[in-house]
Amino acid sequence: MGEAYRILCVDDEAGSLRAMARSLSLLSDLRLEVDTAASAADAQALIDQRSYAVLITDHQMPEVTGVELLEKVAGRAHVPVAVLVTGHTDIDTALAAVNRGHVYGLLHKPWRQEELALLVRQAIDRFELSVSLSAKIGELERTNRSLAHANQMLAASHREMKRR
Repeated sequence: MGEAYRILCVDDEAGSLRAMARSLSLLSDLRLEVDTAASAADAQALIDQRSYAVLITDHQMPEVTGVELLEKVAGRAHVPVAVLVTGHTDIDTALAAVNRGHVYGLLHKPWRQEELALLVRQAIDRFELSVSLSAKIGELERTNRSLAHANQMLAASHREMKRR
């Protein structure tokens, strides 16, 4: 098995945070490293220190909403796959989450273990695809630079041959 997937859970309610971490620990088929944050500020401090595969955040928090936290995180170099947890199901929250916060999935409180497990597995799959795509893009960029250099060398050689 490879490295553990880092997951950050953010919720201002200590009981919900403990329940989320406990639920994630039950996913024994996945190697997860779970960090928790009781506020958006704590979450941002952790994100400054580490990279996460998945960020699970409550929407209703005192200082900023989960959507606002995800908007701030979205501007970083490494963006985790985001899951928004909400106890309120209104269409405006869902739309704001998807359109503004770069949210992969929504989880309604109280969540069922099966829903959480499925969503986390899908988020990890999405993370793996993103990492793979980034690596492929990097490889293509390096190949393009190499081909551009070879093309320049060929053009220079061609010009030299024409002068002779």
